[in-house]
Amino acid sequence: MREGVKRLVERIESLPTLPVVVGRLLQAANDPKTSASDIQRMLQYDQSLTMKVLRLANSSFYGSAGRIKTLSHAVVVLGFNTIRSIALSAGVFEAFGAKGSREFRREEFWRHSIAVGVAARLIAQRLGAPDPEEAFVAGVVHDVGKVALDRFAHDEFVAAIRDAKTRGIPIREAEATVLGASHDEVGRWIGAKWNLPAEHVEAIHLHHAPARAEIEPRLVAAIHMGDVVARACRIGWAGDDLVPPVDVKALAVLGLDEAGLKEVIERLPAEFGHAEAYVHLAGGGRAR
Repeated sequence: MREGVKRLVERIESLPTLPVVVGRLLQAANDPKTSASDIQRMLQYDQSLTMKVLRLANSSFYGSAGRIKTLSHAVVVLGFNTIRSIALSAGVFEAFGAKGSREFRREEFWRHSIAVGVAARLIAQRLGAPDPEEAFVAGVVHDVGKVALDRFAHDEFVAAIRDAKTRGIPIREAEATVLGASHDEVGRWIGAKWNLPAEHVEAIHLHHAPARAEIEPRLVAAIHMGDVVARACRIGWAGDDLVPPVDVKALAVLGLDEAGLKEVIERLPAEFGHAEAYVHLAGGGRAR
């Protein structure tokens, strides 16, 4: 662990934990014997999370439009991986919430994170990936290190934001200068602490360096491109106003040409509109 990350980790004495149910769902994902009734039993112990899952499951993002009345129905219609994705996203929003500062606009940050997830999902769908929902949830959590820095190293993080704006550099570079560590490094530690799937932790850590991915290179490449597309479309705010350069190796891994990239960019605003329920939930409002 780099010294800068180590110092930051030592300061994070009260890192929010994910809901217990989310942890159980993540563990259950590795058990092929997990059934719809198992998931229902897990969720029934957290009524707040259950309501969030049902609201999101009934959103236009999943094309359900109020048709799903019970958890068991949700699992049958959407599948276990989607329910797990919804629960994990809701859990992350709950852990850090919408309260931010003038310098780090938390609601706008979550809008960016959700937009990255939506863009990555579009890319995964275009590629015919077996589970585009993996790309969505990895996109939602890809910048979790930033909210941790805002919470546990607020003054230095604000200084990094100001430095990035003044010098016109990426927030990641400013973080490394001011804090001695960047959000992707801190995010990797948080992902491991929360026992997130290894491929999600890799995406959090390497979305700025997708060529280094080894576990799921296509997932990391999709998150990298989702970040580029969300920033190009100016949806939300991620700490600076720059559009990062496209990693050509990521394009190659995805088999995404200029026409394909243009299509994702054109579709993102409308598709992001369908994710309104996630935006409301992340912002502390009622998902609808």
